[in-house]
Amino acid sequence: MRAFVEIRKVMTQQHYLSQQFQDLKKELEIRLGEQDTQIIDIYNALEELMDEKEERKNWENRKKLGYK
Repeated sequence: MRAFVEIRKVMTQQHYLSQQFQDLKKELEIRLGEQDTQIIDIYNALEELMDEKEERKNWENRKKLGYK
């Protein structure tokens, strides 16, 4: 789990790594073997973690109402 968190941190900080990640995922989807589908599942889990971080960041930067 710690490895996934570290990978997510690096990928959100470095946009070009995110692009390489997407390219690698597309290449693996083309080959579609049993092991490749398992790897794709791992990539999908990483993407969900990255999306979670973006949602949290957007929530923190929202316009707040009420008492400050």
